[in-house]
Amino acid sequence: MKLLLVTALLLTACAGQKMKPEQIQEVKEISVLSLIPEQILIHNVGTTVFQNEEGKLAFAKLGQNLMEQNKKLLPKIAIKPFAYDSKKYAQWKKERTSGVGGFLSMPNEVDFTKEYFLPMADAAGVKYLAVFSPIRHDNYALYPGGFGVLCRSAFGISGKASSYALYSGHLWDVKKKESIYFEYFTPNTTNKESKYNCDDLAKMKEEQIQKTFASDLLDTQNSTLQQYWQKSGLLN
Repeated sequence: MKLLLVTALLLTACAGQKMKPEQIQEVKEISVLSLIPEQILIHNVGTTVFQNEEGKLAFAKLGQNLMEQNKKLLPKIAIKPFAYDSKKYAQWKKERTSGVGGFLSMPNEVDFTKEYFLPMADAAGVKYLAVFSPIRHDNYALYPGGFGVLCRSAFGISGKASSYALYSGHLWDVKKKESIYFEYFTPNTTNKESKYNCDDLAKMKEEQIQKTFASDLLDTQNSTLQQYWQKSGLLN
C-alpha cells in the first residue's frame, strides 16, 4: 500500500532533519492545524480478530494542550490556531479518494495538505503552517493513529495496557508549498506501560479510563512537541 510504504520510508529515512539557519530566522508566526482526533483511542487486542474490542473516548484536552504547549515552547513566535470546517474537509477528502484506482495511487495526508489546506492558508495570509496529523504504519498496524491505549492478550495470557502516540508534524512554507521540517512519533518511543492488564481495561468505565491514562497521554504530547520543536531548531 502506497500510504503505508511512503510513511515507512519517511519514518526511517528523513524524519528530524533540522531547518536551515536562514529558515529559522524567518519564522516569526506559525498557524497551527491539528487533524489529530480529540479522543482517546482504545484497542484491546485478543488472540483472534473476533476477540478484538475498540472504542473512542472524547478528550478535548488534547486540542487545548496542543495550543498551550506550542505557545509555551515558542514564546518568541506568534502561535495562532488555524480554523477549518471539519465536515467540509471530510466531505472533500471522501470525494478526493472516491474512485481512486487501487492502493498505489491512493493519496496520503501530505497530498491532502498540499491540495486542501495550503491554498486555504495562502488565501488567509498564513506564511507558515504547522500540521499535526494521525498516521498509519505497517510496523504498528494494531495502533490507530493519534493518541490511545492498546492492550494485547493471547491464549489466556493478559498483557499490560499501554498509552501511546502515533502522529506526524509537518511545518509548511505556505507560499512555496514545501514542508521545511517534519517529524514522526510512534509507539516505539512513546509507549508507556501501565499496571493494568487487558481484563482490567475491559472492565473500566469511560471516566476511569480517562482518569487512568489522561496524565500519561498529555505528558507524551508535551514531550513529543518539545522534541519536535527542539529538533527543528526553533526551540533554543
